[in-house]
Amino acid sequence: MGELFPILAGLAIGLVVLRIARPQLRAVALIVLSALAGATASLISGELFISWDFLFFDIPLVFAAAVALVVVVSWWRRRAAAVR
Repeated sequence: MGELFPILAGLAIGLVVLRIARPQLRAVALIVLSALAGATASLISGELFISWDFLFFDIPLVFAAAVALVVVVSWWRRRAAAVR
């Protein structure tokens, strides 16, 4: 249950990043927002007060959720365009 916030934050970041048209800016936004959300997730859960090592888990978790959403939605859009 403690990893729910990073996953939901990653999904939200993925939705936000999809609206950015330029691929370079999209990549930068994805990395920066994932780092911020991962640090926030560690802070909210209290893990950051125990060890900074939890950042090495929460940041990639947010990033992975965001990338997964971007990949799935991009695939879905291409598939829908090909069917038309």
